[in-house]
Amino acid sequence: MSTNFSTVSTQIRSINFGTIDINPKEFAAILQRYIVQGSQRYTLSLKDIQVYANPSWDIEGKETTSVIEIDGKTVANTLEGLLAVGTRFLDAVVFLSLPNNQKPSPEVHPIPKSITPPPQIATYNNHSEIAKCMFFSFFYLLTRARAHAITGYITTKVVPSFLKNVLSISRQPHEVADYLSSFDMNNLDPAWIRHIVLKDIGREALNRFGLGVAGYRLTAPFKLREPNRPGWETYKNAVEVAKSFATEPACWNFHPATRDPDLLTRYGNINKNLGNLILLVYTNDTIEELVSARTLYQKPPNEVAYTNFTTWTPDMAYKCADPIFKKST
Repeated sequence: MSTNFSTVSTQIRSINFGTIDINPKEFAAILQRYIVQGSQRYTLSLKDIQVYANPSWDIEGKETTSVIEIDGKTVANTLEGLLAVGTRFLDAVVFLSLPNNQKPSPEVHPIPKSITPPPQIATYNNHSEIAKCMFFSFFYLLTRARAHAITGYITTKVVPSFLKNVLSISRQPHEVADYLSSFDMNNLDPAWIRHIVLKDIGREALNRFGLGVAGYRLTAPFKLREPNRPGWETYKNAVEVAKSFATEPACWNFHPATRDPDLLTRYGNINKNLGNLILLVYTNDTIEELVSARTLYQKPPNEVAYTNFTTWTPDMAYKCADPIFKKST
């Protein structure tokens, strides 16, 4: 007896299993912006900006001429006017840079109106202090490749001696951060530092920067010492590339805060590879001497997963394309 499945096939085709057919390409296109945004380390949003509206009472420096209305509140449209009512410098700078229709709503001072006379508002409008704090921020980014934190640093030991002893900056890192902005400065993309004109920086500061910038500590041994561990010649090509990192001029494309992403593709994680290379080409005694001399902070850990240096070849020697300290013309 023959069978005919056409009837049952039709019935099966009509069954709705409740599954959803997702087109991968279209679905990815919808999610692209979310994925990109979620991957960003440096994100400053409108909700991070804290700007104060003019108080109803008189206060020194209150701006009454150049003002705008946002959400029924009067807010200064000048830097001095914003600083006078307690807005921090960087909040004010970002606020003023935005089109009026995109500015965040100003906050009302949390001071009871019934107090007579009204108390003074805490202000952050001393431009000499702003200048010191901004240089403090620049110094941290250039020499440590990170912004100082709002909280977490409470001892004077973390303040570089150059800032304390030469420039007489007495504030703690978290106090500097609090004076400059209401938001965490780690939310700002540090790439701004590469656009500061260094030739105009004070002589003492330039001399200090000449001692080194962030990102080069693990390259220093290859500039200062010849490899001396037995068998180091196996890694001769890698040593030559490491020397090029150390001997080329300090470069914005190499600095951790502004590093060219293509370097990861070309060399792998540079610091971890250099750490492993140091362990293979220098004796323990030499490494201890480098640590004692503060050339290295510590003996590098053995990061077994990072072996890119074994594939480095002489043609991969680093060439600085954007020097941090440009020659005068």
